Amino acid sequence: MRGAKKARLRRVEDKLFFILFYFKCYPIFDVSGVLFDLHRSRAHRWMLKLQSCY
Repeated sequence: MRGAKKARLRRVEDKLFFILFYFKCYPIFDVSGVLFDLHRSRAHRWMLKLQSCY
């Protein structure tokens, strides 16, 4: 089993693409994790954090 992955959404562009992709497709967090190189729980946390920003 490999170690946990760190958050990779460092740039504003990455965060914007992540949340727009989420709202467009509503993928399960396993899929988001694979596409954005995140653990599924981290993908869920990013979604919660980014959708609450104004």
